[in-house]
Amino acid sequence: MLVGLVLLVDKKYRNTVLIALIGASVATQSLNLQYWARFWEIESNLWWQLTWRAPDIRDNTVLMAYLPGEYRFQQGYETWGPANLIYRPGDYTYPQIQSEVLNEETSLYILLGGYREPHVRDIYVPMDYQNFLLLD
Repeated sequence: MLVGLVLLVDKKYRNTVLIALIGASVATQSLNLQYWARFWEIESNLWWQLTWRAPDIRDNTVLMAYLPGEYRFQQGYETWGPANLIYRPGDYTYPQIQSEVLNEETSLYILLGGYREPHVRDIYVPMDYQNFLLLD
């Protein structure tokens, strides 16, 4: 579609439009690279600090991680995936350590001491909010 639009532009401006498009794509990729490099640095620091400060986490603990700045986990599996690889490697029916994204809905479950059994992308992940660990 972009090539079609570029071909509609007058010939003497076509190179300018192509250079602008290439420049915009390079800038987008550069900014994306910077964001994800910083996100990885923050996330790896989180896991290093957690394993150093909490060498073992009980089974059925719900982790809720809150990253600094504009960096946030979008889904719970971004936390329980690495946590189970670090603390509970091996084959299990469901993740031994669960997690949630910290937001208004999950905060209510914690305050009420609730329990719910969600399926996260067809993976059974029981949530018991009686036993949770908040990472900040």
